Amino acid sequence: MAAIISVRECDVCRAMPGEYHKPECPRGRPFAFRSPTDKTEEWDMKLRTVEYEIKDNVPLRPVLQLFADAMEAKLKKNDHKSGWRNLPIEALFKLLMIEIEEFKVANEFFEADAARKELVDIANFCMMLHDRLGMEKDKNNGVAK
Repeated sequence: MAAIISVRECDVCRAMPGEYHKPECPRGRPFAFRSPTDKTEEWDMKLRTVEYEIKDNVPLRPVLQLFADAMEAKLKKNDHKSGWRNLPIEALFKLLMIEIEEFKVANEFFEADAARKELVDIANFCMMLHDRLGMEKDKNNGVAK
């Protein structure tokens, strides 16, 4: 079964958030993830949603496979714990914030490998939140609460 995901992109050059616009694009700078206080020009808002189809059994990119393997190894290491599916979403979110702070410290004061391990933890908590929100959506007729 194929899944459809929606991605926002520049309506002129098709650059995606975090990417640089193509040289011929009149926007000429990356459109970044902005904070609510940033001033945005009208053309920054001219994005369109594009749907991409993800087909079953498509091999993962090698870098994604390595990252997914690291995530799974960390999850298996913690299999003795009760499991995220029983935790409130708010608790998972707070644990995610702690992991982000741990990454900041590791990135600033320790070796790259320590920071990379924290990124795996962050990704796992994002996955857990994604799963829990999906459970809530199913339970509440399509609305994540």
